[in-house]
Amino acid sequence: MPKLQLLYWEVLYNAVILRTFQQFRPPTLMLNTTEWHREGIDAVVSRHLNPAELARVAAAYGQIESYRLMFGRSYLSLFSDRVRGDDQKAMENLASFFVDAEKALRRTAFSYRDFPSVTRSVEVELNIAAPAARKPFLARTHGAILGNRDIEQIALPR
Repeated sequence: MPKLQLLYWEVLYNAVILRTFQQFRPPTLMLNTTEWHREGIDAVVSRHLNPAELARVAAAYGQIESYRLMFGRSYLSLFSDRVRGDDQKAMENLASFFVDAEKALRRTAFSYRDFPSVTRSVEVELNIAAPAARKPFLARTHGAILGNRDIEQIALPR
């Protein structure tokens, strides 16, 4: 079970970090896949999860490479996606897959004694199920043009 719990914490970390970084201007993709790629994790996961739960976890990890390719494009080719808010929608989509994977792993990774406290912590304190608020057009445009710098930090010509 320790390997399964480590995978659970990695999935939870990814869900939290995606929800947090989705609010950045522009959104930043940062994920951890160390536990998913650890030797022997496939046997542990297939032994403890039913096929539907396994599919939910694998779906989240299966999309990571596509999102890394999308967010790894040049700044100019991402500009139109950033202005339309497609980068925020993509982050929200990936975050929802990790939230779903977290729910699939939670009951299996923890004992009945620990399950209520973990559930309370995740659902109430972290609130990862709630998507981040969408940014208005001007904030998206500002983020697409200036990145994470604030407008006050830019010396504007007079």
